[in-house]
Amino acid sequence: MSYTFPTSVLAKKVIYLVYIASMAGVLIGGLWLYILWETPLSNVSTYISLHPSIMYYMVLLPFIMGVAYTFIPAFWNYKASLKYALSTVALLVSGEATQVILVFNSIYTPYPTIASTLGAGIFALYILSRIRLNNRVYRSADLYIALSMSTLLFILGYRVYYMFIYGSPLILNEYRYDHLFLTGFVVSLIIGVSVRTMKFKFTYVRDSILKYSFILHILGIILTILSLVLNRYMFFSLAAILFLLSISIYGIAYNIFERYPGNEYASRMRERDWIRYRYFTRHLNMAGLWLYTSYILLIIYLAIPSILPSPDILIWDASLHSLTLGFIGNFIYAYGGIMLPPIILRKPAYRNLSYTPMIMLNTAVLLRIITDLINIFKGSYMAILHTSLIIASLTYFIIMLTRLFNEEVK
Repeated sequence: MSYTFPTSVLAKKVIYLVYIASMAGVLIGGLWLYILWETPLSNVSTYISLHPSIMYYMVLLPFIMGVAYTFIPAFWNYKASLKYALSTVALLVSGEATQVILVFNSIYTPYPTIASTLGAGIFALYILSRIRLNNRVYRSADLYIALSMSTLLFILGYRVYYMFIYGSPLILNEYRYDHLFLTGFVVSLIIGVSVRTMKFKFTYVRDSILKYSFILHILGIILTILSLVLNRYMFFSLAAILFLLSISIYGIAYNIFERYPGNEYASRMRERDWIRYRYFTRHLNMAGLWLYTSYILLIIYLAIPSILPSPDILIWDASLHSLTLGFIGNFIYAYGGIMLPPIILRKPAYRNLSYTPMIMLNTAVLLRIITDLINIFKGSYMAILHTSLIIASLTYFIIMLTRLFNEEVK
């Protein structure tokens, strides 16, 4: 079977690899919910601290690398080497897997972290080396991608520094580091890629205002870095406001709540196009809602947490998972169902697209936010229900992708 890009083989394999890692991360996150929702468990603090490390470095980052190697260099007419891509992903995954096993057994050494950092760092440098800012239409998008990779390099360096200073790769209870990874790296990349692939939305990105989103975004990242390095929490409070303003402009420029492509496009769309368009936009709409919810809750957490009847940590949990599960999760589902089959197998499969994973995912997020903010439904049964919905959603999404990959398309 022929492939559009050599690295599309890697993209397909990484999808199944990160699914396995995500199951471990979600189950550990379920233990976290037991504790968070006042059902204490003993002797699990070390294991729970692995949850963000697994989700960031064994799920999100390998997934991004596997897919990004395939289509991001293509923005500038490059094709990444499969061996090159495989070696860096293997360094990351093997290093992180070794680190998790060692930490699980209370063994702390910097060498696995250094190996995984090397793999991810080479990836970031490779993408940076391919970026060309010679296309005026996509310049803001390309700047976002460059910002994402630059932030990733800082994050990796800071993690190694943390390992040597504190003897542990686990950066615990540090929301500024979380947002450097999630907002600085992941959200920046999502914005850049979404604008670059705007044709999937049949819409026009208002690049003239997107540049203001980028300026606010990079200022927010700089303030977050200063807050982390100088230990000044006020800087991060200002950064949160800038992030909210930035994504608000992005939402307008990209028309994130679009529901109809307009009469001109609608008149030319076949059944296949309508099915793919509706699937994509409905996921994007949900992602947008959770994106704004996350940053509003973040500002409340930092500035005026007393207006909600929940402890601060529950507001932070609601903000964090609105971003990770709500925004990033829906965006992965949107692009996964629409872009991965054409990229990997050169065919726009669509008959097996399903909203079931999205419904289960967003139900789980909604239950979590309600439980965090209103102090109801607490207890082990709600933690089990939330965790079960996430596992079911991820499993069904993988099943859906497998069916799409095997779909016969004329």
